[in-house]
Amino acid sequence: MAQTETNEKYSALIRAQEKLGEKEAELTVKEEELVQKNVELLEAENKLKAKDEGLIGKEDQLAHMGDQLTSREGELARAQKVIEEKDAEIVKLIEQLAANEREMKRRYEELWVEHRIKLEKDRELSNREGAAEKIQTDNAVNHMLEKQPIAAPTQKTNNDNTHGVTWSKRAGEQSVISGGGSRAITTSRSTGLDVKLAGLGWDFDDS
Repeated sequence: MAQTETNEKYSALIRAQEKLGEKEAELTVKEEELVQKNVELLEAENKLKAKDEGLIGKEDQLAHMGDQLTSREGELARAQKVIEEKDAEIVKLIEQLAANEREMKRRYEELWVEHRIKLEKDRELSNREGAAEKIQTDNAVNHMLEKQPIAAPTQKTNNDNTHGVTWSKRAGEQSVISGGGSRAITTSRSTGLDVKLAGLGWDFDDS
């Protein structure tokens, strides 16, 4: 009977060892799985670290781009200020140009008026001088006629002692011939003077 108990205990021990072997095998599998999980976890951590580093690089790039953007905004603000200043200068130049054009137009109108006045004065002066010359010529002719004898002079020239006076209407030219000599007086003869000379017996050459 003791042998039977021993056999049972031995059988129980064997079964326990078998179960222990199974548990050890399961444990080995679990350990292998755990090692695999650790490897996967390490890979995941490495990937995450790489992503973190990439993110840090992106953040640095974004920060650098932000600095560049801020710098560009400053440059743009300065350029805009310069443009506004130039626009103000252009507006001033345009206003000055418009003022100069108005002044030139006003001065031109003044010069035009002055020129018209000068032309009018020159015309009046020319008319006065022409009238004065005509009066002076008429007075000279009248003075000469007053010194001539009343008798009508002859137009024939027979010898050197004969005096003749020839009047020509052409261009108002008066030629007086005396003793072989001659002198010419250019005048503008009026109707009244023609009548007076005709009344004195002077003959006119219409040719």
